Amino acid sequence: MQKRYLFLLIFILLLLSPNVNANKYPGAHLVLKKESEIITYFKDGSYIDEDEVFLLVLDQQGKLEAQIQSFYVNKHYCRFELKLLEVIKPDGKKVKIDIHKNSRWEAPTSDVEMNIYDPNTKILKVFVPDLQPLDIIHYKVKKKVFKPIIAGQIYGMVVIQQDFPVDLYSLKIILPKDKNLHFLIKERTGKVSFEKLSSKDKKEYSWRFEKIPMLVPEPNMVPFHRVAMRLLFSTLSSWQQVSKWYYNLVEPKLKPTLDIMKKANELIHGKKDELQKIKALFYFVAQKIRYLGITAESYKPGFEPHDVSLTFTRKYGVCRDKAALLVCMLRLAGFRAAPVLISMGNKLDKEVVVPYFNHAIAAVLDNEGNPIYFLDPTSETSKQLLPDYDRNSSYLIADKMGSDLGITPSNVPEKNLIVIKIKDRLKKNGEIEGTISVQSFGFVDTVFRAILLNKSFEEQKRFLIRFLEGKRKGLRIEEIHFSDPENRNISFRFWGRFKVDNSVSFLKDKILLWPVSASKYIGLLDHWILNKANLIKRKYPLRFGYVFADMWTEEMDLSAFKDEIKELHLPVSLNKENEICSSYSSFSFSPEKPALRINRFFSLRKPEVSAEQYPFVTRFQHDIKYEYFFPIMIIRR
Repeated sequence: MQKRYLFLLIFILLLLSPNVNANKYPGAHLVLKKESEIITYFKDGSYIDEDEVFLLVLDQQGKLEAQIQSFYVNKHYCRFELKLLEVIKPDGKKVKIDIHKNSRWEAPTSDVEMNIYDPNTKILKVFVPDLQPLDIIHYKVKKKVFKPIIAGQIYGMVVIQQDFPVDLYSLKIILPKDKNLHFLIKERTGKVSFEKLSSKDKKEYSWRFEKIPMLVPEPNMVPFHRVAMRLLFSTLSSWQQVSKWYYNLVEPKLKPTLDIMKKANELIHGKKDELQKIKALFYFVAQKIRYLGITAESYKPGFEPHDVSLTFTRKYGVCRDKAALLVCMLRLAGFRAAPVLISMGNKLDKEVVVPYFNHAIAAVLDNEGNPIYFLDPTSETSKQLLPDYDRNSSYLIADKMGSDLGITPSNVPEKNLIVIKIKDRLKKNGEIEGTISVQSFGFVDTVFRAILLNKSFEEQKRFLIRFLEGKRKGLRIEEIHFSDPENRNISFRFWGRFKVDNSVSFLKDKILLWPVSASKYIGLLDHWILNKANLIKRKYPLRFGYVFADMWTEEMDLSAFKDEIKELHLPVSLNKENEICSSYSSFSFSPEKPALRINRFFSLRKPEVSAEQYPFVTRFQHDIKYEYFFPIMIIRR
């Protein structure tokens, strides 16, 4: 009994001591007190992962964050067992959780968002009842991966740093003696120790990570793992190995049937221009082969496409199915084409080969095997061959001889352009009336089509009216027309008539005029993208995700005030240009008509901004708000 009370006393003192007191972890709600993980690999690349975790809940917020424990499982590849889940109370009492009663399997949110259904990809969510601050969640898990993705190879990334402090994390990797492990720790922080041991039949790599500070995420930052301390390890010596592996996996699936040959010839018939042929094949696969996210592969789920004959016959498939069919049809048309793995929205660490790809597209190559065009046929609404969400991402081309890791090119802002033209007149009563036309290009065009093609005609009309009326308070659209969003042979455009009744203030000797183009956010993407810069300063890179450009022209007829105009005072343009953004405005007045002309241009040049570059963006936002606050001043005779 005395030993038991002594244990409880020590446990309570430890909890109340500065070592576990919340004051030692400012801003933290949870602390990983201890985690021990052992991964034992076998020759074929299969492995057993055993993990034990002690997670301390510091406060009520920590309770909310930890009350549901989630475990990702891909049943195609592994068997998972939650061997123990209990709560250790501050007095040392252990409360065992009934796992069966408090758990349920769910589809991963990311799969649902991407319209993917894989019955074997699940998340086990376990509710921890009666959890309170200063409790410790203790669990043990065992995962047996029986089907390696790349046979005989070992690779992985462990994100050591979390959004809570890590007091101690120990990792041991055991592998056959004939395997050579390449590894690298990036963004090193805290205390790290390493030991390597060898015996007759195995190698052991052991790391001990202590006092790892928490990483506080920032809104709209690059993926968490790109800035956190992480361990990369792999037995793969080059990216070429992965390229060859994927080539051998996909190539047998690309055998065309007579029906596919006939369709490819039909689509390119009469087209002499190579890009026209590529587009004809691309739009067929993008629009006529539905994206239906049902995974049913048996050999390499998540990587293995179906035979192109099956995809063509069924008229549906997931990304790798559509990419494979497009490659097949491009080859039939005489192009050198290849499947491509891509880590969409992410850049992989090139130094150690950890092939964490999440998407498949296609590429047209030159005679040397370099990509000329990347093509993503999964978007049924896109006019672009490669939508911008695929850009600035790591890719790997499937090649018989092997290819290296690359980055898909960022777009030129002027290719993602919206052009707005206004012709209007200022009436004697201060009302402005006129016409407005809008034309979209590139990703702006893609976004418009993606929004409109899911709506009825009346819903499309209402959306476009709301878009324009949202640009200017008091603006009323009285008539609107628009091109068919399904017609990808032309850029999407819309046009109409409008009135504005609150654009002027009449004073005794002057008129203050706010033209229609006096809008802070003039395009489609501005508000959505630029508002991501919502912090005073940043520690980590900001990911805008896209580049774009806006162009406005407004020609205003002032003849109603011809006899009253003595002179015009035009705003001073705060034209700005730096490596991130550029903005130009010009105002001109023709007294003989009289007429006012306004030109405005804005571009965002980089999809990603470093913490050092971030002040360029915030200063730019400030100047834009300042500039569009001031009116045009008409001095009356």
